[in-house]
Amino acid sequence: MIYQERLQKSDLFYGLNIAHLKFYGLWDGINDYRSTRKTSRMFKLNMTLSTLYVFPYVDQCDLVDLLRVDFLSSIPDSKRHHVNSIYQQNAFRCNIFTVLAFTGNVLTIITWTILPGFDTEKTGTGRKKILSGWYPVPYSESPWYEIVFGYEVILICWHGSLVSLYESFLLILLVALYSHFIVLGYHTSTLNKNYKGLIKTKDDATNNIAFNMELRKILLDYNKLLRYSHLLQTTYNTITTITLGLDILVLILTILFLMFVSSDALSTFKLMMYFSFALIEITLLCVSSSFVESASMAIQDSVYSSDWYSADKAFATTAQMIMIRAKRPVTLTALKMYPVNMETMIAIFRFIYSAVAVLSKMKE
Repeated sequence: MIYQERLQKSDLFYGLNIAHLKFYGLWDGINDYRSTRKTSRMFKLNMTLSTLYVFPYVDQCDLVDLLRVDFLSSIPDSKRHHVNSIYQQNAFRCNIFTVLAFTGNVLTIITWTILPGFDTEKTGTGRKKILSGWYPVPYSESPWYEIVFGYEVILICWHGSLVSLYESFLLILLVALYSHFIVLGYHTSTLNKNYKGLIKTKDDATNNIAFNMELRKILLDYNKLLRYSHLLQTTYNTITTITLGLDILVLILTILFLMFVSSDALSTFKLMMYFSFALIEITLLCVSSSFVESASMAIQDSVYSSDWYSADKAFATTAQMIMIRAKRPVTLTALKMYPVNMETMIAIFRFIYSAVAVLSKMKE
């Protein structure tokens, strides 16, 4: 059994904010499993209470390596300063995506709490519940009403924020993967025979061997990125499919409700909160996955920009191998076959428009 070291703050992208992962215990749970290959009781309890124990947390413990600043082993010290600046820029992007992932959900939770929409057992009392359902207590009367209301507030705050937690974790992994493709592309495009890391001799054959070894290190890192990309796809395929499917359903139902059901300003505001939350989720997933797609395909241009024309045939063969493999883009997938990218986002919006148009015609 392979044990991994615990990740420290210094191992991660500089400026990456993981406070939300630590707050919910996800970070400590991942580190405990990485170092011991055992799941702590507290982590199991946390996942069970969160109804998220079925999520692939084991694979997530391996995927968290993408957050390491030394993930790529082919990067020389002479390029480390520029590489760290790339990681720092994308750490800021991760933080922005995390804020956006939580913002829509927090606004929705606040709306649910301030504007509850379900009557209690006794209508006309003005007392409303946040969630539908029955309780084995007279929850229309004090103090049971206050107890039930407080319980529902805690429930939606906990579970609602966990949705954003896992979404933000996925977005962080996607941006980290994008960062590594960008860094590897930068290193490849600047690879030439005047590269400082090469040990130069008067023998051209020896110089070519050293030059080829640098490209093979890049090839090993590229294969490593493809392995982690495949693991990310398989791990989050089901979650991505469910998330996009539910968001599409929410958007369609919200639009139909606004079109055909007369409602007051408060109800309309609540519906717009649901609409914005689903819209933010779809946009963030498709945009971040599209980043990875473009960066993975840009490896072809990076290889072509290297000093391949002055190298020997072995170098050209390895470079050609990388370029051929880079023709297949890396993205998230839904239903194990459909890529999640900007084109997918446009297709989703077109489908929503078509579905609303058809259903509205049927209503008429």
